[in-house]
Amino acid sequence: MSLDKISEYQKAFDERHFKNWNESADKLEFLQSMVVALVGEIGEFANVVKKAVREKKTLGNEVSGEVLGKLREELTDCFIYIVILANRLGMDLEKEYYRKMKVNEKRFEKYRVG
Repeated sequence: MSLDKISEYQKAFDERHFKNWNESADKLEFLQSMVVALVGEIGEFANVVKKAVREKKTLGNEVSGEVLGKLREELTDCFIYIVILANRLGMDLEKEYYRKMKVNEKRFEKYRVG
C-alpha cells in the first residue's frame, strides 16, 4: 500500500472514530496530544529494546520472535501517529520524505562507504 493510500485510510479511520474530538480541538491542542501519544509509543518501543538488551546481557538470549513482534507493533503505533500528524499538517509524507532524503544525501556524503 502506498503512503497516499495509508494516509487516506487513516483519515477515514479518524473520521469514523474521532471526528468529534478532532473537530473540537484546536490545531495546537491536537498536535500537542498527538505528540505526547507519539512520544509514549516511542517510549514503549524503547522499553522493549531495553528489556531485550538486558535479557541478552544477563541470560545470553537472542531476540525472540515474541520480542520482534512487540517491536513491530510499537513501531507501527509510532508510524500511525506520524501519519495522523502529517495529515493534520496537510503534508504529503512521501513527497517530504524524498525531499528530506535529498538533503540528507548531501549532508551525509562525507560518511559514504564505497
